Amino acid sequence: MTFLCTGSRAFTSRQSNYRRRILPSGRYSQYRTMPPTVKKLFTNSTSLAISFTTNSPVIKAKRMVPDNYQLPNLTRVAQKGLDLYIKRDGKWQFAGVGIPGGVTTEKVLVDNMGTEEKECLLYLPLYDELKSLEIGVSSDAHIRKGENPFKEKIVVYGSSILQGASASHPGMAYPARMSRSSGYL
Repeated sequence: MTFLCTGSRAFTSRQSNYRRRILPSGRYSQYRTMPPTVKKLFTNSTSLAISFTTNSPVIKAKRMVPDNYQLPNLTRVAQKGLDLYIKRDGKWQFAGVGIPGGVTTEKVLVDNMGTEEKECLLYLPLYDELKSLEIGVSSDAHIRKGENPFKEKIVVYGSSILQGASASHPGMAYPARMSRSSGYL
């Protein structure tokens, strides 16, 4: 089984591929007294990205999110969607969006590409927990764990605006844009 690398994490954990913390029990039991609203936000995958390479002409994603309500200040794409960026000529370019369709969604993110090797970043939903994610490529292509494309880590603490509230897409949240433009995580 191949595990794909995630980016945009201040702290690393071997327990999970992308989740910030498993709450409220287990080795993170020190968070039991955290307010319920903060606990919910703590599991959001905002500005997390999966780095991978592929030579596939098509990339699709299948994911599962909780069945929770739509926030009034976010688009469905920002809250539950995916954004795919591909590096071309040394710069990250938007390549496709995973528009959410319900609790489980399977969609093509991009197709009709060449078969050259591509470096990809798949940004996860801003204001939702991702229960599962599968990235699919053509049967005659490969998909490999990507290296962390960012030089160093910067920890930024802030409000809901910093988390991505009201961004139109996961890749348009402030931390995601700053990482792609500066090369810092």
